[in-house]
Amino acid sequence: MNAYKTEILTIKALAKDKPRFVKDTIHFNGFDWIIPDIASFCAQLQEIFIDEVYAFDCPIPHPTIIDCGSNVGVSIAYFKILYPQAHVIGFEADPEIFAYLNHNTERFQNLELYNQAVWYQNGQMRFFCQGADGGSLINPFNKECFVTTIRLKDILLKYKQIDFLKIDIEGAETEVLKDCADSLKIVKNIFIEYHSINGRPQTLDIILNILNQNGFRYYIEGLSKGQNSPLITPFENVGMDLQLSIWGKRTNIL
Repeated sequence: MNAYKTEILTIKALAKDKPRFVKDTIHFNGFDWIIPDIASFCAQLQEIFIDEVYAFDCPIPHPTIIDCGSNVGVSIAYFKILYPQAHVIGFEADPEIFAYLNHNTERFQNLELYNQAVWYQNGQMRFFCQGADGGSLINPFNKECFVTTIRLKDILLKYKQIDFLKIDIEGAETEVLKDCADSLKIVKNIFIEYHSINGRPQTLDIILNILNQNGFRYYIEGLSKGQNSPLITPFENVGMDLQLSIWGKRTNIL
């Protein structure tokens, strides 16, 4: 995606003096994106289009992709550019952010979007709205609403194969993965963003054990990489003391 680097760097330069959490229109990839927060949008462009954290190989031109935590649609745009014929199923819990998602992805076909929070059961739950990309069922923010939850396991059971499963759901990932642990064998590639919430037990070991049991070879990278003296000045970001990116690729070893 190097073709987008210059355009993204220009957007990031223009965004330096803009305030956070203000609705804006940004032109990118030939389209006008409506966004709620310029800083989080720029961070997503960097991570997704320049660093390509969601890149994966697929032997067919029409992979099935499940995107849990679609936010304003940057990840979906990347998937549809990478594999134009892909069938993408996206979930976004925050009703206000979902409106941005709908607008920013209306040009794409073979796309299903759901204004639901991925969870381990169907129902209704309190949701904490951050106003950008950090809304959560788990991590408390000042603004709250109630959202519909959907069980990820039920979604997985509808398919014979999922070529890429992305789970970035701000602290809810461990409970969701525990529930669908015995249904992950249809998944070929997985990305999980692990969030350790201050004051709550850390559950990274549970996630890695689930990946091992399902035959994934994993790679981990920390968002706090390069931090000096972490035992003295620990990482902290909007109520979290650890954030990790975890990639898993299925092998034949079980």
